[in-house]
Amino acid sequence: MKRRITWIASYPKSGNTWVRALLLNYLAPTGEPVALNDIHAIPIAASRPLFDQALGCNSDLLLPDEIPTLRSAWYDTVAQHQPGHFFKVHDQYDPRLHTPANSSLAIYIVRNPWDVAVSYAAHRGKSIANTIALIQNANCIASRSIHERKPQLAQFYGSWSTHAASWLDQTAIPVHITRYEDLLANPCSTFTTLLQACGYSIDKARLHAAIEACSFKNLRAQEDASGFCERPPAAQKFFREGRAGGWRDVLTPEQADAIAHHHAATIARFGYSQ
Repeated sequence: MKRRITWIASYPKSGNTWVRALLLNYLAPTGEPVALNDIHAIPIAASRPLFDQALGCNSDLLLPDEIPTLRSAWYDTVAQHQPGHFFKVHDQYDPRLHTPANSSLAIYIVRNPWDVAVSYAAHRGKSIANTIALIQNANCIASRSIHERKPQLAQFYGSWSTHAASWLDQTAIPVHITRYEDLLANPCSTFTTLLQACGYSIDKARLHAAIEACSFKNLRAQEDASGFCERPPAAQKFFREGRAGGWRDVLTPEQADAIAHHHAATIARFGYSQ
């Protein structure tokens, strides 16, 4: 059976780019490290330039309700002609976009919401309080402005909890869950399991080389030396700390408690604790 699209799905700032880098390095035909700024080899599923190029149209001229149908047509074409393709996706699961016809698997990457709040605030150049409110907003939509052309199409994120539920509770597409914290603590075993879920055999030399190439130290060094094409203007760095639990040095007790209360069921679902 032909392998269709594998979605690398996550709420923002949960390790999606790290997993893309790991996959690219592991699957590199030469076995040589892949430059960080070649990350677009696993593209963003909401990329406006790629959408416009694939559909041969100017998405600025489309009505918002027309875009999901055309995105689905694009993904169907990719699935048919580029078997085994990966896409990065921050959208919630959407049955109009992510269908059994175009999808083989979703890798769902999850990170504890306290660290997500801190990292996402720095990424957005916004306050912690503003970002906590954002990740609690079940109606959150990114890149929806009609007043300026955005590099990405509108994406429905929802809240941290509703985003996770959308992918994990659907039954149309198989899902493999990877916790950011497990990838940090046990990269070899966690990445091995991810690769096997994608249908790849394990080459231990390639595995260890990919993990070394994608250590936070090495990715941060590449960003420092050459910049990073996906760093938003509001962020000082894309790769900031690369650790778990950093929120304890940043969030107030009240902020931490607010996150714990709002996302209690999903926090428990993933085995997190405050």
